[in-house]
Amino acid sequence: MSAILSLVSRILCWWPDALCRLVARGVSWLWYHLLRIRRRVMLEQLRLALPERTESERRAIARDVYRQLCLGALEFLRLPRFMKRERELVEYRGVEHLEEAMRVGRGVLVLTAHLGAWETLIASAAQRYPLAIVTKQLADGGVNRFVMRMRRRFGVGMFPTRDSLLDLLRHLKQSGVIGFVIDQDMPPGRGVFVRFFGRWAATTEGLALLAKASGAPVVPVFAYRRPDGRHLFEVLPAIAYETMEDKKRELVHNTARYSEVVEEAIRREPSAWLWLHRRWKTQPASEHGQRDQPYLVLSRAERSGDRRVV
Repeated sequence: MSAILSLVSRILCWWPDALCRLVARGVSWLWYHLLRIRRRVMLEQLRLALPERTESERRAIARDVYRQLCLGALEFLRLPRFMKRERELVEYRGVEHLEEAMRVGRGVLVLTAHLGAWETLIASAAQRYPLAIVTKQLADGGVNRFVMRMRRRFGVGMFPTRDSLLDLLRHLKQSGVIGFVIDQDMPPGRGVFVRFFGRWAATTEGLALLAKASGAPVVPVFAYRRPDGRHLFEVLPAIAYETMEDKKRELVHNTARYSEVVEEAIRREPSAWLWLHRRWKTQPASEHGQRDQPYLVLSRAERSGDRRVV
């Protein structure tokens, strides 16, 4: 599979950008209307997460999710072509926030998500900063080898999700940058519960743990596609780590704050996120959580009485 993907990558690098966008649109139409892979899952999650949207709006978002996923796959396969023109195809906005965080001298933790062209963001950022990411192995060995090789080709370092704390701290101590995602469901016993789009979501506290242990600033960076094929990578101000007397609650509290930032980024362009992923699969033991899970944290919307929360 790795060899086949390498061959496909070389062929696609000869394709014009407009053709790739046309193919992505056609494949996504088939995916949504005929194959319907996880379409029901996506529409149900959209219904629960975005109740303020109409049914037709949510279906339009779902169709565009498939298009963006197809486009993202083609973009990754065509990274060698893209990176030759990276400087003209990418706009960084708010990069001063990242530069300010770098001056702290403790490395930087980049909070991002499976939003827009996240693989393009990784490859692009690695050309500017000593970037490594926390990543897990893909189920298919051949696909995994191809993806890891492509990332390494453009200077992206990689650490496993488990048993890598000391290596991560060492990278930060050397003024490195580490990319971290917290928008995927964690299996029972491996995450904490915070509100995400008004629903309990099992979320890794790894980013909060690393921020506490290293003192490195957490800087949100998100990728958005533009209609002309270019990309906007938006850097937001650093999120200060907040301490509490209860250290376990402290980790959950900061994880909740990071999750709120991710939610806000997704709300800005919902169709750019990975709605096919069963984000809310793992739930607390009790219906409302507080009885059996003393460290559950309400979202900012709930604390302010926002009625959009479900």
